[in-house]
Amino acid sequence: MKPGRSVIGVQRRLQEIGRIRLGDRENGRQRRLAEFRLTSHSRDMLEAAAALYGGDVTEWADAPNEGTWQLYTSSQEIPVMLPPGLVPYSQAFELWSRGGCQRRCDGQNAIVRQRNGDRERPCVCDAEERECTITTRVNFMLPEVPGVGVWRLESHGMNAAIELTSALDLFRPILEQGGFLRGVLRIENRQKKTPGQPTKRFVVPVLDIDSTIGELLAGTAAVAMLEDVVSSRPTRPQLPAPPPPPDGGVEVIDVDAQAEPTFGERPA
Repeated sequence: MKPGRSVIGVQRRLQEIGRIRLGDRENGRQRRLAEFRLTSHSRDMLEAAAALYGGDVTEWADAPNEGTWQLYTSSQEIPVMLPPGLVPYSQAFELWSRGGCQRRCDGQNAIVRQRNGDRERPCVCDAEERECTITTRVNFMLPEVPGVGVWRLESHGMNAAIELTSALDLFRPILEQGGFLRGVLRIENRQKKTPGQPTKRFVVPVLDIDSTIGELLAGTAAVAMLEDVVSSRPTRPQLPAPPPPPDGGVEVIDVDAQAEPTFGERPA
């Protein structure tokens, strides 16, 4: 076997070194945040992130896994990069319980967890009122933070499921060419008004790139090879974070309840 060749059938992936979160729990309830929250098993990485994005690193006392640290940043946007050649996201309808993921579906067929093994079945959800929750996971690199690996963002909102993945599909040809795509990930506060109902407020993760659509189509977008990533840092200024929206009529978006995309594991 030639050096540098991988085993056939073994899928390559970068290690996950942390999470990019949009919320937390307070008094047992999910709470959305106005700025990003980062969690990792590496305190040193979070300390480096704190020097860039603000905030203080603390131990996550009630984390699902021991030895986890957290950083409540003061930044509403952070520079990111999409790694080349890798599928940038995964998406599915998922049903979770305390025992882990019980069902994962693409809208037509579902993988159902059973005692005698996982089975593929036709989707059993009502398309109008699904029991499963849309789950979108995206792997980003934080080019300013030390470490080799990705930071995972997980969202359970329909807006992110549509908008974020549409942007990633647009960038896919660039990533397949072997370049790192520079961008900025930001939190956007939105609201939905329905007659006779309280106003629903929620947050949506939005991805922008430091290039115009013309540059993207011309192949001159903000793409860098590895040596450029190591030797330079994005210079996009941080936007001031807006004050948190009022609590009245807030729709709680569960951005942290589900975690590992594996059957039988407890959510992180």
